[in-house]
Amino acid sequence: GGVGGPIWWRPGGPFSQPLLANPHFRRRFLARTRELLETVYTEGNYIPLIEELGRRLEEDARIRARLAGRDPETGARRLAEHLESLRAHLVKRRAFLLEQPELRP
Repeated sequence: GGVGGPIWWRPGGPFSQPLLANPHFRRRFLARTRELLETVYTEGNYIPLIEELGRRLEEDARIRARLAGRDPETGARRLAEHLESLRAHLVKRRAFLLEQPELRP
């Protein structure tokens, strides 16, 4: 991680750093990010998709576990854990971004 930042943080790269340093681009980027957080990247949009993904993959997870010589319920449980991780990421990532001073209205 970056100095004093979250573990996944890293400094800007050779493309993003100069681009985000441009005041006009930065304003537009931040405005669009805020818009997406309010309209697209929401729990209301993504949680149902994650739930549907779970319903569609549950039997496959059981079959794959059985084919690998493991308990089918273990496969279903692991899928559920991964789906919970996706839900948690969505909630925490949105919260983190919405707390950023530059993204506040």
